[in-house]
Amino acid sequence: MRQFIKEYDSQLSPEECRMIIDFYNFSADKARDEYRNLFYLNLDPNKFEDHVGIDSLIFESISECVMQYYIDFKDVYHPNIKTQDSGYQIMMYEMDNSEYPFHSDAMLPNGVSERQLSVILYLNDLDEYGETWFKFQDHVVYPKAGTILIFPATPQFSYKETNHPEQDKYIVTTFVTAKYDQG
Repeated sequence: MRQFIKEYDSQLSPEECRMIIDFYNFSADKARDEYRNLFYLNLDPNKFEDHVGIDSLIFESISECVMQYYIDFKDVYHPNIKTQDSGYQIMMYEMDNSEYPFHSDAMLPNGVSERQLSVILYLNDLDEYGETWFKFQDHVVYPKAGTILIFPATPQFSYKETNHPEQDKYIVTTFVTAKYDQG
């Protein structure tokens, strides 16, 4: 099942990643998540005009990779299913030795999830620490600026995020969800 964890390198340039980090750092709209020990910013281009450019940049890079992922796994994912992303969240894990424990992105009380794929865009390079570790695949991904990581949002792909002891970790996350017609 390791093959379903895909890394797409160099999807954004170091300059584009730095621009997103700077945008995040200078934003007044950040919030703190005590449980995950991080700060985050939900991009909302409909509400905040200054979010439009960053949102478009992220959308273009991630959507190309998601389309490639569906092509790579066309035997698994139905080609006619309609999908959408859940919006983008820029996150900063503060430097320390903590971690966000193993979890699945498909956690819902009734066991049903519209989430199909989890997507992480790494915005800075981190060596040795700050990894994304997949429990059942015993696979580790180290953050590299501009790399997009895509994997199924299912319990079989439970993972944890670790913080770097000497450097903040910046990522963008979203989920690809099934889109259902209303009516």
